[in-house]
Amino acid sequence: MRAHAGTEIFRVLGQKMVATYHRPAGPEGKRFPTVLFLHGFPGSEKSVDVQRELMRRGIASVAPAFLGAWGSGGKYRFTTLVPQARAALRAAKKLSFVNPRRVAVYGYSMGGWVALNLAALEPSLKAVVAIASAGGPEMIGSDTKSFLAHLSKPLNVPAQGDLLGDFRRAHGLDFGLNGLFGRKGVRAGGGARHQRETQSQLPRSPKGLHHESVSHRRREPGEGIRAQPTAAERPMR
Repeated sequence: MRAHAGTEIFRVLGQKMVATYHRPAGPEGKRFPTVLFLHGFPGSEKSVDVQRELMRRGIASVAPAFLGAWGSGGKYRFTTLVPQARAALRAAKKLSFVNPRRVAVYGYSMGGWVALNLAALEPSLKAVVAIASAGGPEMIGSDTKSFLAHLSKPLNVPAQGDLLGDFRRAHGLDFGLNGLFGRKGVRAGGGARHQRETQSQLPRSPKGLHHESVSHRRREPGEGIRAQPTAAERPMR
């Protein structure tokens, strides 16, 4: 079977979730190591270049659009992003081309915050990569409402006052990051302290696609996925 991209529809929290995928070339029925891609807010950057490079190297990808975003049903809510990611992970593992024992997660910007929280809850993940991750109580400020209103224009969101309250509640939740990193006070933001405490180098793919990023991994020697982010990274895209 030739390498190809396509679309799947998941049911998440009673709503339709659109998920695109990239399947590498290989025999029909073959199951590939797979990366779950989580987009940011609003999600205009989807790291498709990374997905295509992984596909060329024999690694599949599944990229769900969070509810309220990019064709998925429902409303976009920050408080449900991590539960949505867990549901998408379960659904992705059931796809015919996905090896459910070899799945990693890659998050960009707000998706990086979700990816780190997902990894705290899902010990089966082989690796987690957070690119330009953004999220945490340090993001709450006097201009947060206008910031959210501007970036949420492409999304189906609650009223702006409700969205701000949802944003505040989401960043007050503890999905288990303290347990992931083994210490208190580690946040999923992009600050220098976070980078010092969590930065590590992912293992090389056979041809050594090289990038160092905020990351955490659970792996055996020789396992893992390296990925290169898109150029001109910008938080909260």
